[in-house]
Amino acid sequence: VQSQTDKISDQSQKIDDQTAKLNTAYYIIGTAKDLKKKGVIKGDFLKGKVILDDFNKGDFTRIDIRKTTEIPILSKKADVLSKHSTSSYKFTGDKKLVQALQITDPKSFWGVTKYLVIVTD
Repeated sequence: VQSQTDKISDQSQKIDDQTAKLNTAYYIIGTAKDLKKKGVIKGDFLKGKVILDDFNKGDFTRIDIRKTTEIPILSKKADVLSKHSTSSYKFTGDKKLVQALQITDPKSFWGVTKYLVIVTD
């Protein structure tokens, strides 16, 4: 009985770990200059920004997509550079300050990539 209990416990732990991994995403917010310095983007506003594939994931903030529906920004202007459905989020705030990015459809928002890159002014 103890052997079976240990086996079930191990399997439950594996399932919990896999579930956490599936529901983990990462985001980074910064000015274009900061994001370039960290190696997340390259390019300029005239040519468009390109997100690099080999960025340092340690610079990103880790979140659980089941629990996170809003990401605080607090900047004059903000743009999402990574590929996310534009109908799955909105910016909150007023004309003077972007308060946050509100994720209205998490499944669609995180469907393409689990890395969110937001450039601010």
